[in-house]
Amino acid sequence: MFKRLLAIRISQESLAAILLIALFSAFILINFNFGFNLFFYIIIALLGLTVPVVYPRAGIYAIIVLTLIFAKFFTLQGLIIDDFEYKLFLIDLLFLASLFGLFLRALAGKINLQLRRVDFILLAFLFLNLVYFIVSVTYLQTFFHPAFSSLKNYAFYPLLYFVVYLLFENREQWKRLFKFTIVGATAIIGFIVYGLITGQGLWTEITPLTTSGSRILDFDHAFYLSAIFLIGLVYLLFKKDWLTKYFYIVLPIFAIGIIGSLMRHLWLALFVALVLLYLVLYQQRKQIFRKVFAKYLAVALMIFSVIFLLVNLLPFSKMSADYFSVQTNVAERLVSISDTSDTSIAWRNTVWEGVWKEYKQSLVLGMGFGRQIYIDMGGYRDYVEVRNIHNSWLAIFAQMGLIGIGLLAWFLFEITRKVLGKKQAVVTKNLQIIKFSTMSILALCLVAFLFQPYLEANFFSWLFWINLGLARRYYEGIV
Repeated sequence: MFKRLLAIRISQESLAAILLIALFSAFILINFNFGFNLFFYIIIALLGLTVPVVYPRAGIYAIIVLTLIFAKFFTLQGLIIDDFEYKLFLIDLLFLASLFGLFLRALAGKINLQLRRVDFILLAFLFLNLVYFIVSVTYLQTFFHPAFSSLKNYAFYPLLYFVVYLLFENREQWKRLFKFTIVGATAIIGFIVYGLITGQGLWTEITPLTTSGSRILDFDHAFYLSAIFLIGLVYLLFKKDWLTKYFYIVLPIFAIGIIGSLMRHLWLALFVALVLLYLVLYQQRKQIFRKVFAKYLAVALMIFSVIFLLVNLLPFSKMSADYFSVQTNVAERLVSISDTSDTSIAWRNTVWEGVWKEYKQSLVLGMGFGRQIYIDMGGYRDYVEVRNIHNSWLAIFAQMGLIGIGLLAWFLFEITRKVLGKKQAVVTKNLQIIKFSTMSILALCLVAFLFQPYLEANFFSWLFWINLGLARRYYEGIV
Protein backbone atom coordinates (compact mmCIF):
# COMPACT_ATOMS: atom_id res chain seq x y z
CA MET A 1 0.00 0.00 0.00
CA PHE A 2 2.80 2.42 0.95
CA LYS A 3 4.61 1.74 -2.34
CA ARG A 4 1.49 2.73 -4.20
CA LEU A 5 1.19 5.92 -2.17
CA LEU A 6 4.82 6.82 -2.89
CA ALA A 7 4.28 6.20 -6.59
CA ILE A 8 1.49 8.76 -6.77
CA ARG A 9 2.42 11.92 -8.59
CA ILE A 10 1.82 14.79 -6.19
CA SER A 11 0.11 17.79 -7.75
CA GLN A 12 0.80 21.39 -6.82
CA GLU A 13 -2.51 21.74 -4.99
CA SER A 14 -1.75 18.55 -3.04
CA LEU A 15 1.62 19.99 -2.04
CA ALA A 16 -0.12 23.21 -1.01
CA ALA A 17 -2.56 21.19 1.12
CA ILE A 18 0.27 19.20 2.72
CA LEU A 19 2.05 22.48 3.57
CA LEU A 20 -1.09 23.87 5.19
CA ILE A 21 -1.73 20.65 7.12
CA ALA A 22 1.86 20.52 8.39
CA LEU A 23 1.98 24.16 9.53
CA PHE A 24 -1.48 24.21 11.12
CA SER A 25 -0.72 20.90 12.87
CA ALA A 26 2.52 22.32 14.24
CA PHE A 27 0.65 25.39 15.54
CA ILE A 28 -1.99 23.25 17.29
CA LEU A 29 0.65 20.99 18.84
CA ILE A 30 2.56 24.03 20.11
CA ASN A 31 -0.69 25.28 21.65
CA PHE A 32 -1.08 21.97 23.48
CA ASN A 33 2.42 22.11 24.93
CA PHE A 34 3.28 25.79 25.35
CA GLY A 35 0.04 27.74 25.03
CA PHE A 36 -1.14 30.19 22.36
CA ASN A 37 1.61 31.78 20.27
CA LEU A 38 0.48 35.01 18.59
CA PHE A 39 3.52 35.24 16.30
CA PHE A 40 3.00 31.72 14.95
CA TYR A 41 -0.74 32.41 14.58
CA ILE A 42 -0.02 35.44 12.40
CA ILE A 43 2.27 33.34 10.18
CA ILE A 44 -0.22 30.55 9.63
CA ALA A 45 -3.09 33.05 9.31
CA LEU A 46 -1.29 34.77 6.44
CA LEU A 47 -0.58 31.44 4.75
CA GLY A 48 -4.10 30.21 5.45
CA LEU A 49 -5.57 33.34 3.86
CA THR A 50 -3.33 33.27 0.77
CA VAL A 51 -2.50 29.68 -0.27
CA PRO A 52 -6.15 28.58 -0.71
CA VAL A 53 -6.81 31.67 -2.83
CA VAL A 54 -4.40 30.21 -5.40
CA TYR A 55 -5.37 26.59 -4.69
CA PRO A 56 -8.96 26.60 -3.32
CA ARG A 57 -9.19 22.82 -3.26
CA ALA A 58 -6.04 22.70 -1.11
CA GLY A 59 -7.94 24.64 1.55
CA ILE A 60 -10.73 22.05 1.51
CA TYR A 61 -8.26 19.15 1.72
CA ALA A 62 -6.57 20.82 4.68
CA ILE A 63 -9.90 21.47 6.43
CA ILE A 64 -10.87 17.81 6.11
CA VAL A 65 -7.59 16.33 7.34
CA LEU A 66 -7.08 18.83 10.16
CA THR A 67 -10.64 18.43 11.42
CA LEU A 68 -10.49 14.64 11.24
CA ILE A 69 -7.36 14.66 13.39
CA PHE A 70 -7.77 17.61 15.76
CA ALA A 71 -11.56 18.11 15.67
CA LYS A 72 -12.67 21.09 17.79
CA PHE A 73 -9.06 21.97 18.69
CA PHE A 74 -8.71 23.02 15.07
CA THR A 75 -12.18 24.33 14.25
CA LEU A 76 -12.63 26.31 17.50
CA GLN A 77 -9.14 27.73 17.86
CA GLY A 78 -9.46 31.51 17.64
CA LEU A 79 -7.19 34.53 17.85
CA ILE A 80 -6.17 35.38 21.43
CA ILE A 81 -4.92 38.89 22.30
CA ASP A 82 -4.51 39.99 25.92
CA ASP A 83 -6.55 37.05 27.25
CA PHE A 84 -9.45 37.94 24.96
CA GLU A 85 -10.40 35.46 22.24
CA TYR A 86 -11.63 36.68 18.86
CA LYS A 87 -13.64 33.92 17.22
CA LEU A 88 -11.79 33.98 13.91
CA PHE A 89 -11.24 30.25 13.93
CA LEU A 90 -8.54 28.39 12.05
CA ILE A 91 -11.13 26.68 9.88
CA ASP A 92 -12.53 30.11 9.01
CA LEU A 93 -9.18 31.27 7.64
CA LEU A 94 -8.92 28.36 5.22
CA PHE A 95 -12.57 28.45 4.27
CA LEU A 96 -12.67 32.21 3.64
CA ALA A 97 -9.58 31.94 1.44
CA SER A 98 -11.08 29.03 -0.52
CA LEU A 99 -14.30 31.02 -0.95
CA PHE A 100 -12.37 34.02 -2.25
CA GLY A 101 -10.32 31.81 -4.57
CA LEU A 102 -13.54 30.35 -5.94
CA PHE A 103 -14.94 33.86 -6.39
CA LEU A 104 -11.87 34.92 -8.40
CA ARG A 105 -12.19 31.84 -10.58
CA ALA A 106 -15.84 32.63 -11.20
CA LEU A 107 -14.90 36.18 -12.25
CA ALA A 108 -12.30 34.75 -14.62
CA GLY A 109 -14.90 32.47 -16.18
CA LYS A 110 -13.22 29.28 -14.93
CA ILE A 111 -16.26 28.17 -12.93
CA ASN A 112 -19.35 26.84 -14.64
CA LEU A 113 -21.99 28.27 -12.32
CA GLN A 114 -25.48 26.97 -13.07
CA LEU A 115 -27.78 27.31 -10.10
CA ARG A 116 -30.75 24.97 -9.99
CA ARG A 117 -33.92 24.93 -7.93
CA VAL A 118 -32.28 23.00 -5.10
CA ASP A 119 -29.57 25.68 -4.85
CA PHE A 120 -32.12 28.49 -4.67
CA ILE A 121 -33.92 26.63 -1.87
CA LEU A 122 -30.72 26.57 0.18
CA LEU A 123 -29.96 30.20 -0.68
CA ALA A 124 -33.46 31.11 0.56
CA PHE A 125 -32.71 29.29 3.81
CA LEU A 126 -29.39 31.15 4.18
CA PHE A 127 -31.04 34.53 3.51
CA LEU A 128 -33.78 33.71 6.01
CA ASN A 129 -31.08 33.13 8.61
CA LEU A 130 -29.74 36.63 8.02
CA VAL A 131 -33.24 38.09 8.44
CA TYR A 132 -33.77 36.16 11.68
CA PHE A 133 -30.44 37.35 13.04
CA ILE A 134 -31.19 41.01 12.34
CA VAL A 135 -34.72 40.80 13.75
CA SER A 136 -33.54 38.85 16.81
CA VAL A 137 -30.81 41.27 17.90
CA THR A 138 -32.76 44.44 17.06
CA TYR A 139 -36.51 43.97 17.48
CA LEU A 140 -36.48 40.96 19.87
CA GLN A 141 -33.32 42.22 21.63
CA THR A 142 -31.97 38.72 22.26
CA PHE A 143 -28.38 37.86 23.21
CA PHE A 144 -26.02 38.91 20.43
CA HIS A 145 -23.28 36.26 20.72
CA PRO A 146 -25.48 33.13 20.58
CA ALA A 147 -27.58 34.78 17.87
CA PHE A 148 -24.47 35.47 15.79
CA SER A 149 -23.25 31.92 16.43
CA SER A 150 -26.54 30.58 15.04
CA LEU A 151 -26.17 32.79 11.98
CA LYS A 152 -22.60 31.62 11.40
CA ASN A 153 -23.40 27.93 11.77
CA TYR A 154 -26.63 28.02 9.79
CA ALA A 155 -25.60 30.44 7.03
CA PHE A 156 -21.78 30.56 6.73
CA TYR A 157 -20.62 26.95 6.98
CA PRO A 158 -23.40 25.72 4.62
CA LEU A 159 -21.48 27.59 1.90
CA LEU A 160 -19.22 24.53 1.95
CA TYR A 161 -21.99 22.89 -0.09
CA PHE A 162 -21.49 25.37 -2.93
CA VAL A 163 -17.70 25.40 -2.68
CA VAL A 164 -17.41 21.61 -2.89
CA TYR A 165 -20.01 21.34 -5.63
CA LEU A 166 -18.25 23.92 -7.80
CA LEU A 167 -14.64 22.89 -7.12
CA PHE A 168 -14.82 19.11 -7.46
CA GLU A 169 -15.90 18.58 -11.03
CA ASN A 170 -13.83 15.66 -12.32
CA ARG A 171 -12.75 12.19 -11.25
CA GLU A 172 -9.15 13.15 -10.52
CA GLN A 173 -10.26 15.82 -8.05
CA TRP A 174 -12.62 13.35 -6.38
CA LYS A 175 -9.85 10.75 -6.06
CA ARG A 176 -7.57 13.32 -4.46
CA LEU A 177 -10.30 14.31 -1.99
CA PHE A 178 -10.84 10.64 -1.18
CA LYS A 179 -7.12 10.08 -0.53
CA PHE A 180 -6.87 13.01 1.85
CA THR A 181 -9.95 11.75 3.69
CA ILE A 182 -8.40 8.30 4.05
CA VAL A 183 -5.20 9.85 5.45
CA GLY A 184 -7.20 11.72 8.10
CA ALA A 185 -9.28 8.66 8.97
CA THR A 186 -6.17 6.49 9.30
CA ALA A 187 -4.71 8.96 11.79
CA ILE A 188 -7.75 8.44 14.04
CA ILE A 189 -6.65 4.80 14.52
CA GLY A 190 -3.87 6.21 16.69
CA PHE A 191 -6.50 7.68 19.04
CA ILE A 192 -8.21 4.27 19.27
CA VAL A 193 -4.91 2.57 20.12
CA TYR A 194 -4.20 5.22 22.75
CA GLY A 195 -7.61 4.65 24.32
CA LEU A 196 -7.17 0.88 24.38
CA ILE A 197 -3.75 1.17 26.01
CA THR A 198 -4.63 3.77 28.65
CA GLY A 199 -8.22 2.68 29.26
CA GLN A 200 -9.57 6.17 28.48
CA GLY A 201 -9.44 7.97 25.18
CA LEU A 202 -7.82 11.32 24.58
CA TRP A 203 -10.20 14.31 25.00
CA THR A 204 -13.05 12.05 26.21
CA GLU A 205 -13.44 14.01 29.43
CA ILE A 206 -15.30 16.68 27.43
CA THR A 207 -18.34 14.38 27.17
CA PRO A 208 -18.78 12.67 30.57
CA LEU A 209 -20.77 9.44 30.88
CA THR A 210 -24.06 9.08 32.73
CA THR A 211 -23.33 5.36 33.18
CA SER A 212 -20.28 3.48 34.43
CA GLY A 213 -17.15 2.94 32.35
CA SER A 214 -14.93 5.15 30.23
CA ARG A 215 -14.74 6.00 26.54
CA ILE A 216 -11.75 4.83 24.49
CA LEU A 217 -12.55 7.32 21.69
CA ASP A 218 -13.95 10.82 21.89
CA PHE A 219 -17.32 11.82 20.46
CA ASP A 220 -15.96 13.86 17.54
CA HIS A 221 -13.74 11.10 16.17
CA ALA A 222 -16.48 8.52 16.64
CA PHE A 223 -18.82 10.58 14.47
CA TYR A 224 -16.21 11.00 11.74
CA LEU A 225 -15.43 7.27 11.78
CA SER A 226 -19.13 6.42 11.55
CA ALA A 227 -19.34 8.32 8.26
CA ILE A 228 -16.07 6.91 6.91
CA PHE A 229 -17.12 3.41 8.01
CA LEU A 230 -20.08 3.73 5.63
CA ILE A 231 -17.81 4.90 2.81
CA GLY A 232 -15.47 1.95 3.38
CA LEU A 233 -18.32 -0.55 3.49
CA VAL A 234 -19.79 0.74 0.23
CA TYR A 235 -16.32 0.54 -1.32
CA LEU A 236 -16.10 -3.14 -0.32
CA LEU A 237 -19.42 -3.80 -2.01
CA PHE A 238 -18.37 -2.43 -5.38
CA LYS A 239 -14.60 -2.71 -5.88
CA LYS A 240 -11.72 -5.15 -5.48
CA ASP A 241 -8.30 -3.51 -5.37
CA TRP A 242 -5.57 -2.64 -2.87
CA LEU A 243 -7.85 -0.18 -1.12
CA THR A 244 -10.43 -2.94 -0.62
CA LYS A 245 -7.83 -4.86 1.41
CA TYR A 246 -7.16 -1.72 3.42
CA PHE A 247 -10.83 -1.27 4.28
CA TYR A 248 -11.22 -4.94 5.20
CA ILE A 249 -8.54 -4.37 7.84
CA VAL A 250 -9.54 -0.95 9.19
CA LEU A 251 -13.33 -1.26 9.29
CA PRO A 252 -13.26 -3.58 12.35
CA ILE A 253 -10.84 -1.12 14.00
CA PHE A 254 -13.24 1.73 13.20
CA ALA A 255 -16.08 -0.34 14.69
CA ILE A 256 -14.09 -0.87 17.91
CA GLY A 257 -13.61 2.89 18.16
CA ILE A 258 -17.28 3.65 17.51
CA ILE A 259 -18.46 1.07 20.06
CA GLY A 260 -15.77 2.13 22.52
CA SER A 261 -16.91 5.76 22.29
CA LEU A 262 -20.06 4.65 24.12
CA MET A 263 -22.08 7.20 22.13
CA ARG A 264 -25.49 5.55 22.12
CA HIS A 265 -27.09 7.74 19.50
CA LEU A 266 -24.24 7.04 17.06
CA TRP A 267 -24.84 3.31 17.43
CA LEU A 268 -28.52 3.88 16.63
CA ALA A 269 -27.78 6.24 13.72
CA LEU A 270 -25.19 3.90 12.20
CA PHE A 271 -27.56 0.94 12.51
CA VAL A 272 -30.35 2.85 10.74
CA ALA A 273 -27.93 3.98 8.01
CA LEU A 274 -26.76 0.38 7.44
CA VAL A 275 -30.35 -0.89 7.21
CA LEU A 276 -31.33 1.83 4.73
CA LEU A 277 -28.15 1.22 2.72
CA TYR A 278 -29.04 -2.47 2.44
CA LEU A 279 -32.61 -1.66 1.37
CA VAL A 280 -31.61 0.68 -1.49
CA LEU A 281 -28.82 -1.55 -2.84
CA TYR A 282 -29.31 -3.59 -5.98
CA GLN A 283 -29.96 -7.30 -5.47
CA GLN A 284 -26.46 -8.32 -6.56
CA ARG A 285 -24.87 -5.89 -4.09
CA LYS A 286 -27.18 -7.09 -1.33
CA GLN A 287 -25.67 -10.54 -1.74
CA ILE A 288 -22.17 -9.10 -1.43
CA PHE A 289 -23.33 -7.12 1.63
CA ARG A 290 -24.47 -10.34 3.29
CA LYS A 291 -21.19 -12.08 2.39
CA VAL A 292 -19.11 -9.25 3.85
CA PHE A 293 -21.21 -9.27 7.00
CA ALA A 294 -20.91 -13.07 7.26
CA LYS A 295 -17.09 -12.89 6.97
CA TYR A 296 -16.82 -10.30 9.72
CA LEU A 297 -19.28 -12.21 11.88
CA ALA A 298 -17.31 -15.45 11.49
CA VAL A 299 -14.03 -13.76 12.44
CA ALA A 300 -15.69 -12.00 15.38
CA LEU A 301 -17.12 -15.29 16.66
CA MET A 302 -13.72 -16.97 16.45
CA ILE A 303 -12.02 -14.15 18.32
CA PHE A 304 -14.80 -14.07 20.90
CA SER A 305 -14.53 -17.85 21.39
CA VAL A 306 -10.79 -17.60 22.04
CA ILE A 307 -11.25 -14.72 24.49
CA PHE A 308 -14.11 -16.55 26.21
CA LEU A 309 -11.95 -19.64 26.60
CA LEU A 310 -9.03 -17.66 28.04
CA VAL A 311 -11.31 -15.79 30.41
CA ASN A 312 -12.67 -19.05 31.80
CA LEU A 313 -9.21 -20.61 32.03
CA LEU A 314 -7.81 -17.53 33.81
CA PRO A 315 -10.77 -16.17 35.79
CA PHE A 316 -8.67 -14.03 38.14
CA SER A 317 -6.40 -12.47 35.53
CA LYS A 318 -6.41 -8.79 34.54
CA MET A 319 -7.61 -9.80 31.08
CA SER A 320 -10.71 -11.43 32.59
CA ALA A 321 -11.42 -8.37 34.70
CA ASP A 322 -11.05 -6.07 31.68
CA TYR A 323 -13.26 -8.34 29.56
CA PHE A 324 -16.11 -8.36 32.05
CA SER A 325 -15.73 -4.62 32.66
CA VAL A 326 -16.01 -3.82 28.94
CA GLN A 327 -18.91 -6.23 28.52
CA THR A 328 -20.77 -4.67 31.45
CA ASN A 329 -20.16 -1.08 30.32
CA VAL A 330 -21.30 -1.67 26.72
CA ALA A 331 -24.36 -3.65 27.83
CA GLU A 332 -25.29 -1.01 30.41
CA ARG A 333 -24.88 1.72 27.81
CA LEU A 334 -27.01 -0.17 25.30
CA VAL A 335 -29.82 -0.87 27.77
CA SER A 336 -29.80 2.75 28.97
CA ILE A 337 -31.09 3.92 25.57
CA SER A 338 -34.61 3.10 26.72
CA ASP A 339 -34.07 4.23 30.32
CA THR A 340 -36.00 7.47 30.81
CA SER A 341 -34.39 7.93 34.23
CA ASP A 342 -30.95 8.25 32.63
CA THR A 343 -29.64 11.73 33.40
CA SER A 344 -28.89 12.79 29.82
CA ILE A 345 -32.17 11.37 28.48
CA ALA A 346 -34.16 13.03 31.29
CA TRP A 347 -32.35 16.32 30.61
CA ARG A 348 -33.26 16.18 26.93
CA ASN A 349 -36.89 15.39 27.66
CA THR A 350 -37.14 18.29 30.11
CA VAL A 351 -35.43 20.75 27.75
CA TRP A 352 -37.49 19.69 24.74
CA GLU A 353 -40.70 20.04 26.75
CA GLY A 354 -39.58 23.50 27.91
CA VAL A 355 -38.81 24.58 24.35
CA TRP A 356 -42.18 23.33 23.15
CA LYS A 357 -44.02 25.35 25.80
CA GLU A 358 -42.29 28.50 24.56
CA TYR A 359 -42.35 27.63 20.88
CA LYS A 360 -46.01 26.63 20.47
CA GLN A 361 -46.95 30.28 20.86
CA SER A 362 -45.24 31.02 17.55
CA LEU A 363 -45.42 27.89 15.39
CA VAL A 364 -44.92 29.52 12.00
CA LEU A 365 -42.19 32.07 12.72
CA GLY A 366 -40.40 30.46 15.68
CA MET A 367 -38.66 32.07 18.64
CA GLY A 368 -35.75 33.73 16.85
CA PHE A 369 -32.00 33.48 17.49
CA GLY A 370 -30.22 34.03 20.80
CA ARG A 371 -33.09 32.86 23.01
CA GLN A 372 -32.82 30.96 26.29
CA ILE A 373 -35.30 28.91 28.31
CA TYR A 374 -35.29 28.21 32.05
CA ILE A 375 -35.04 24.55 33.06
CA ASP A 376 -36.03 23.23 36.49
CA MET A 377 -35.22 19.56 37.14
CA GLY A 378 -35.34 19.71 40.93
CA GLY A 379 -31.65 19.62 41.76
CA TYR A 380 -30.76 21.11 38.36
CA ARG A 381 -31.83 24.64 37.49
CA ASP A 382 -30.32 26.59 34.63
CA TYR A 383 -30.91 28.69 31.53
CA VAL A 384 -30.33 26.70 28.33
CA GLU A 385 -29.76 28.27 24.92
CA VAL A 386 -32.36 27.10 22.42
CA ARG A 387 -29.62 26.42 19.86
CA ASN A 388 -28.02 23.99 22.34
CA ILE A 389 -30.94 21.70 23.14
CA HIS A 390 -29.19 18.58 21.76
CA ASN A 391 -31.45 18.20 18.74
CA SER A 392 -30.44 20.15 15.65
CA TRP A 393 -33.69 19.65 13.78
CA LEU A 394 -35.76 20.77 16.77
CA ALA A 395 -33.40 23.70 17.37
CA ILE A 396 -33.93 25.00 13.83
CA PHE A 397 -37.66 24.29 14.10
CA ALA A 398 -37.93 26.22 17.39
CA GLN A 399 -35.78 29.17 16.28
CA MET A 400 -36.99 29.57 12.68
CA GLY A 401 -40.43 28.00 12.80
CA LEU A 402 -42.16 26.07 10.05
CA ILE A 403 -40.68 28.32 7.38
CA GLY A 404 -37.06 27.64 8.32
CA ILE A 405 -37.33 23.90 8.92
CA GLY A 406 -39.57 23.60 5.88
CA LEU A 407 -36.96 25.13 3.56
CA LEU A 408 -34.21 22.92 4.95
CA ALA A 409 -36.37 19.79 4.72
CA TRP A 410 -37.30 20.70 1.12
CA PHE A 411 -33.64 21.13 0.25
CA LEU A 412 -32.69 17.74 1.72
CA PHE A 413 -35.62 16.06 0.00
CA GLU A 414 -34.61 17.49 -3.38
CA ILE A 415 -30.99 16.32 -2.94
CA THR A 416 -32.11 12.81 -1.95
CA ARG A 417 -34.64 12.57 -4.77
CA LYS A 418 -32.13 13.71 -7.38
CA VAL A 419 -29.35 11.37 -6.21
CA LEU A 420 -31.50 8.24 -5.91
CA GLY A 421 -33.32 9.03 -9.15
CA LYS A 422 -30.17 9.71 -11.17
CA LYS A 423 -30.05 7.67 -14.37
CA GLN A 424 -26.52 7.00 -15.60
CA ALA A 425 -25.80 6.37 -19.28
CA VAL A 426 -22.75 4.39 -18.19
CA VAL A 427 -23.01 3.03 -14.67
CA THR A 428 -19.48 2.78 -13.26
CA LYS A 429 -18.51 1.35 -9.90
CA ASN A 430 -16.99 4.66 -8.82
CA LEU A 431 -20.27 6.48 -9.46
CA GLN A 432 -22.18 3.84 -7.51
CA ILE A 433 -19.78 4.24 -4.59
CA ILE A 434 -20.39 7.99 -4.60
CA LYS A 435 -24.15 7.55 -4.82
CA PHE A 436 -24.56 5.11 -1.96
CA SER A 437 -21.86 6.67 0.24
CA THR A 438 -23.39 10.14 0.17
CA MET A 439 -26.89 8.82 0.81
CA SER A 440 -25.86 6.53 3.67
CA ILE A 441 -23.94 9.39 5.32
CA LEU A 442 -27.01 11.60 4.93
CA ALA A 443 -29.10 8.90 6.64
CA LEU A 444 -26.55 8.75 9.46
CA CYS A 445 -26.80 12.52 9.93
CA LEU A 446 -30.59 12.63 9.80
CA VAL A 447 -30.79 10.28 12.78
CA ALA A 448 -27.74 11.44 14.74
CA PHE A 449 -28.76 15.10 14.54
CA LEU A 450 -31.84 14.27 16.62
CA PHE A 451 -29.69 13.84 19.72
CA GLN A 452 -26.87 16.41 19.69
CA PRO A 453 -26.25 20.00 18.48
CA TYR A 454 -24.49 18.95 15.27
CA LEU A 455 -25.50 21.81 12.98
CA GLU A 456 -24.70 24.23 15.78
CA ALA A 457 -21.04 23.07 15.95
CA ASN A 458 -18.63 23.65 13.07
CA PHE A 459 -16.56 20.57 13.98
CA PHE A 460 -19.61 18.46 13.13
CA SER A 461 -21.51 20.39 10.46
CA TRP A 462 -18.59 20.56 7.98
CA LEU A 463 -19.02 16.87 7.15
CA PHE A 464 -22.76 17.28 6.58
CA TRP A 465 -22.43 20.18 4.14
CA ILE A 466 -19.45 18.72 2.26
CA ASN A 467 -21.33 15.46 1.82
CA LEU A 468 -24.33 17.33 0.38
CA GLY A 469 -22.05 19.25 -1.99
CA LEU A 470 -20.60 15.96 -3.24
CA ALA A 471 -24.11 14.54 -3.64
CA ARG A 472 -25.07 17.61 -5.68
CA ARG A 473 -22.02 17.21 -7.92
CA TYR A 474 -22.80 13.51 -8.38
CA TYR A 475 -26.23 14.00 -9.91
CA GLU A 476 -25.20 17.08 -11.84
CA GLY A 477 -22.45 15.05 -13.48
CA ILE A 478 -18.75 14.35 -13.01
CA VAL A 479 -16.38 15.02 -15.89
